[in-house]
Amino acid sequence: LATARLAQHLALEFSAIVDSQQVLSFPSSSFLSSSASMVQWVPPPFPLFKLNVDGSWFAESQSGGVGAVIRNEFGDFLAACARPIFRVGSAKIMECMAILEGIYFCSQIGIRSVIVESDNESLIYLLR
Repeated sequence: LATARLAQHLALEFSAIVDSQQVLSFPSSSFLSSSASMVQWVPPPFPLFKLNVDGSWFAESQSGGVGAVIRNEFGDFLAACARPIFRVGSAKIMECMAILEGIYFCSQIGIRSVIVESDNESLIYLLR
């Protein structure tokens, strides 16, 4: 229950940022240039929904967590989920788990047509 509350809190915080039209800045990583990349969330076209997912992995414990947020064409928050995941061998596998959990969550609440977004560009490329 605490995890669900945290996911909802983070989703509402994300919603406030999106609603205020702030631009998000993400630190550089293996697929971004050496300077920060400016990213702005774009709502999905009707009748699709947007599923934003992320995973976090800690090498020391071989564990972490995944989370997902679903929004409609207006950018309205619809639902979110998050959960810990244990015994995972890499960050990439955790990101895969985040995508799987997010898609499963959509199916559980009756959402069938989604655009999936993740910060792991290589996985999204493979899924295309």
